[in-house]
Amino acid sequence: EKGFFRKMRQRLGPAFTTNFGFQTVVVIDYSLYEEHMLHLERKGRLTPVYPDSFTKLVGSNSVMVMPSGTRHTHVRRRLKEALSAKQVLRRLPEIEACCRNALEAMADETSQRGQTALVPHVD
Repeated sequence: EKGFFRKMRQRLGPAFTTNFGFQTVVVIDYSLYEEHMLHLERKGRLTPVYPDSFTKLVGSNSVMVMPSGTRHTHVRRRLKEALSAKQVLRRLPEIEACCRNALEAMADETSQRGQTALVPHVD
C-alpha cells in the first residue's frame, strides 16, 4: 500500500482522524471492523455518508454516493465491465478522437478570445 493513508497509519496508528472533502473523518484499519463493514454493505444496511463537497464534486446521482445494496452492486458491476481495459482499448480510437476534438476546440477558442472556459464544445 502506498500514499497518504499508509504514512498516516505509520505515524498515528490504525485509527486516526483526517480531513476529507473539507470535513473531518475517522479512519479505522482493524480487520474485525473491515469484516463487519463488508457484511453490512453486502446486506444493504450500510449507507456511506459523504461530505457535501464530495457529493457536489462527483454529482448526486454518482454511483460513488449511491446507497449500498443490490442496486449499487448491479450498477457498480456493470460500470466495471464497461470500463474494463479490454472495453477501453476497443474504443480507444473514439476516445482519442473525442479528446483531440475537445483540445482543438479549446485551442481555437483561446486563439479567438485569448482564453478558454475549459468546457469543450464538441458534437
